Amino acid sequence: MAGNPEKGKFLGDMVYGATDGTVTTFAIVAAAVGASLPAAVVIILGLANLVADGFSMGASNFLGRRSEGALARLEKNLVIPFQHGLATFIAFTIAGFIPLIPYLVQAGQNGNQFVVSAILAGVTFFGVGTARALVTAERFWVSGLEIFLVGGAASMVAYGIGRLVKTIFGIVI
Repeated sequence: MAGNPEKGKFLGDMVYGATDGTVTTFAIVAAAVGASLPAAVVIILGLANLVADGFSMGASNFLGRRSEGALARLEKNLVIPFQHGLATFIAFTIAGFIPLIPYLVQAGQNGNQFVVSAILAGVTFFGVGTARALVTAERFWVSGLEIFLVGGAASMVAYGIGRLVKTIFGIVI
């Protein structure tokens, strides 16, 4: 990338979006499963999060880039900040969609969707981490493991919160 600065221009935005997309979507899956919610609720909440949070991330990236003083003066038009926001949104929605696949394929069934979703999320976390190594110059497996662990920790917290809230408030599903 050192010889061609344009080559990785959007990679950071994409890694950021893909990481957050996978984390937040799988966190919703994990929280719903922790609270023993039906698969239909996982689909509804997961898809709503995917679109709304993906849009928010992309728009926030766009607005953040427009807010940077020197950058705003250099980029008088909206094209470059918009492209960064779009890259974030696309990566968020693609990666964030992956943990929902088992629920969409097996809609109406309450089986092993969570296990398959967890495996897919773990593979996605690791894959995004290896892509991140292209930006950070870290070893690919270190970067992959780092995002895998962070994503896994966030997912465990979400699962625990779902279980805790259900228990504390005596919610019966």
